[in-house]
Amino acid sequence: MASPVTHDRAPHDGTHRVFSFTLELAGINELSDEVANALFEAGCDDATLSMSGGRAFLDFDRESDSISDAIVSAIDAVEKCGRDIRVVEVIPPSRSTYDLVNAFLCLRDQFPDASLVDLSRALHSASAS
Repeated sequence: MASPVTHDRAPHDGTHRVFSFTLELAGINELSDEVANALFEAGCDDATLSMSGGRAFLDFDRESDSISDAIVSAIDAVEKCGRDIRVVEVIPPSRSTYDLVNAFLCLRDQFPDASLVDLSRALHSASAS
């Protein structure tokens, strides 16, 4: 796997920035067209699926208003792909974002019935105070 490139750049349409980040996934034993198509159809069409050392990764270039929104929407897409695939780690664009996202993943595990939007709002409120 290539080392994670973490940057944001001006978008093509001028409305959002593009954020690059990597998600490590659980639940994928090998790359297949079926897995790649399920992730693509779920909204991961801006990511490249790869495996290294038996671990699966999605490298994203996602347009969004913020890195947090980009990562949350990517996690949501992965976990709605109709397969037993979960995000286990976000390879950070920065240490503060890494801490924020992993706090989000912990919240999600503690409150599995909460929506991603509610968890995101709660985490954003907590990090702003």
